[in-house]
Amino acid sequence: MELAKISETHGINYDEVQELSRDVRLTFTGGSHPFPERESIATSIALSSSQRRNGARLMRAAHSINEEYQSQIVDMIKRALSHCGYPLRRSRVAILGTDGLLKNPWSKPESPPIIESLRKRGARISLYPGETGSNPWAEMVGEQVRVESSLLRAVAKVNCTVVALPKSSASELDPDQLSTEMNRPGAICDLTRVLEASNVEKAGLFYTTIGRGTFDT
Repeated sequence: MELAKISETHGINYDEVQELSRDVRLTFTGGSHPFPERESIATSIALSSSQRRNGARLMRAAHSINEEYQSQIVDMIKRALSHCGYPLRRSRVAILGTDGLLKNPWSKPESPPIIESLRKRGARISLYPGETGSNPWAEMVGEQVRVESSLLRAVAKVNCTVVALPKSSASELDPDQLSTEMNRPGAICDLTRVLEASNVEKAGLFYTTIGRGTFDT
């Protein structure tokens, strides 16, 4: 997230930074070793800190980062809507998937903070949970959020679609279909980067994601 924000600040695309860093190597004691995957790094930190007296700091830091991430998503949605000429209040926002949006995925199910934040700001929300199914989500998010079992019904007549689907669900998304169902002008906030920006823009929709540079490019 921090690398994505740095990239955005400097007006460059985080996807390009990731691509450049794929073959980067660190040299220790004459040897060459690849960077471990993000999940491996996170696991190593969690396991090593859990046995230390200051291990709780990691959990506080994780909570702080999560809160900041949620606020950045809300800000991105607000700016994307503004770019299309809509205020956040009374705008229709569809959320597809829940990857990275759950507050505590290891604990009891609860409504994603992003939904609560958007509701408080007056947005009208529809949710397509994806593979998890719609029934448990309808109870979690309450009556003020429209939960759909169909992706296309979730995006019908919305001003902004927030994509939080895993890579495995990329085949469900067709930019031309999204453009047909959504209000125009419309915006796509692609949190999991499962869509190709150029394809979305060719379909007539505004595309953005955290780390894609400024809104003017």
